[in-house]
Amino acid sequence: MRRAISCQVLLVGLLFAAVGQPASAGDRKEWVKLTDCHYGEGKDNDGDSFRVHAADKEFAARLYYVDAPETNLRQGERTHDQSLHFGITLDETMKAGEKAKQRTKELCKSLF
Repeated sequence: MRRAISCQVLLVGLLFAAVGQPASAGDRKEWVKLTDCHYGEGKDNDGDSFRVHAADKEFAARLYYVDAPETNLRQGERTHDQSLHFGITLDETMKAGEKAKQRTKELCKSLF
C-alpha cells in the first residue's frame, strides 16, 4: 500500500514538473479581447460547454470545474455513471442535464 501511494505521488510530481514549467518568452501568447460575443446554438451545447460567436469567429467554450449531467446517451457510459452516482434513473439524469443546459444558456445570454 505504501509503495502504491509513493508511485502515485511520484507520477503526480512528474506530471507537474512536465506541465508546470513556465513558458519561455517565445512561447507566450498575447491575450485577445473578443467583442460582440453571443451564445451560439449548437447540437453539442450542454450545461458545461457551448458555442460562442464573436464577430466573424465561432468557437466552443468550456466551463472549467463544472460537470453538468449529460443531456443524451451519446456518451452512454458517462450518463450511466452519473445516474449511478446520484442514485437516479437515466431519464432523470438527462432531464437534469437539459435543465443545466437551459440555465447555462440563460446565464450566458444575460452576460453577453
